[in-house]
Amino acid sequence: MEIATFKGEQWSWFKATKSRGKLIISDKELVEWLYSHGSSSYLIFGTDIIPSRLWDSKSNSPLLIFDYINRGGTIIWAGDVPFLYKGSKQVTGINIFNTEILPSEVDTKNTLVGNLLEYPRNKGLRPINNISDIIPISVTSEGKPTAWILKKGNGYFIRLFDIGEVNEDYLFSFPEKFEELKKTFAIKLNVRNLEDLVLKFDKMNVIIGDNAAGKTTILEAISLFSNNNISIDGITYSRNLLQTNFDDALAMIISKNYGRTFTVEYINDMKYFIAKSRLYRVSSDIIFINSRRLTEYEKYVISNWENIFNKRKELSLLLKTIDKSFRNVLNEPFNGVQQLMIEKEDSSVIRLDDLGEGIKNLIVLILLYSIYSPKILLIDDMEAMGLYVNKLEILMNFLLKIIEQDGVKILVTTQSFDVLYSLVKAGAKVFIMGSGKIYEMNNDEAKVRIESNEDLRLISQSLEEILSEGKQ
Repeated sequence: MEIATFKGEQWSWFKATKSRGKLIISDKELVEWLYSHGSSSYLIFGTDIIPSRLWDSKSNSPLLIFDYINRGGTIIWAGDVPFLYKGSKQVTGINIFNTEILPSEVDTKNTLVGNLLEYPRNKGLRPINNISDIIPISVTSEGKPTAWILKKGNGYFIRLFDIGEVNEDYLFSFPEKFEELKKTFAIKLNVRNLEDLVLKFDKMNVIIGDNAAGKTTILEAISLFSNNNISIDGITYSRNLLQTNFDDALAMIISKNYGRTFTVEYINDMKYFIAKSRLYRVSSDIIFINSRRLTEYEKYVISNWENIFNKRKELSLLLKTIDKSFRNVLNEPFNGVQQLMIEKEDSSVIRLDDLGEGIKNLIVLILLYSIYSPKILLIDDMEAMGLYVNKLEILMNFLLKIIEQDGVKILVTTQSFDVLYSLVKAGAKVFIMGSGKIYEMNNDEAKVRIESNEDLRLISQSLEEILSEGKQ
């Protein structure tokens, strides 16, 4: 990661007193640096006026800056409206980001992204009106971003501190914060009993707690952003309704289950989504599996067989995490009904129904995964899959395989000690829910405690006391 700071020589409202990395003063040097850099580099503007020679008169835009961003570079900008001034405070007359200048400063609130970035500003003056493709860091009460991130090509433009004194320590520490954000999978909830709850997940995660603690609510909240047909399970009728009038139906469903006023945000791989009383963006990267209904999903798999048939090679590799002798899945008629069967390496065939409930459900899960190739896999009540304790390692092998192979993030709920133990051994981070609270436990701590035969599920019964006392 290479970092440079441009301070320039012209007048500016914001002119940094500090710098980081290569210090660029002259316009010529800045042009040369932009031409020679791109991917994995950061340019921090220590001034809010760009040199005239960066302004392309033909396109009437800072074309060289945009070219740098498209190649993978990141610009960090603080101060006045981006690109409104050039040279010796000449007005460009171009409002590239549709910025609005308010009569006076207003209060702002951090989004999930602002929370993750620990953004320290709670006032704003220059919000933008066009929120398409913008990842908001801080917003006004009307939801207009005052600090934000825009992905353009392979790089980013980041806007911070639009009023008042610029926190230079934060500004120059931002690249590391942003690099961490790129790898983050997190959610922020404001639904009924879960208020301003921010959860930052690892690659594999498990949520435990008493009944009605809110475990499934978290999975459902994430699944609200999915446009896959099986994502919001348990409300099949409403899911059909969603296909014809997604926003209105979803608002109705959420009002019933989460309260009339709710906000759900999530970010994964720099894809940001928000639902605020209704949804305005959806993703196909998520599937939500209710383990109690995996048998019913078999019919769904058969009806979508063309998607399986086209992925036979990938599917064969996943099947071998269950049994090395498994070669392929067949969709064949049996007693006049289409049924799924396993073809073995010796060309023998066995029906899924003859494999036992647990293994059959695991194969159906693998088939669903093959259909969607999601980036986020949500599994509710994993113990309901029906796997015997000595078969849980097979399930863990599959989960670890798709994490390593496809970069999938996994979030599971369970009330079973055996399932919890297997997930922790496989590297899961643990979230313990109870009394409207949640306690996060990293995998190292969870392993130590669970290997000393501590039942982590019991922590939920005294969670409020533990959190108030700051106990580990």
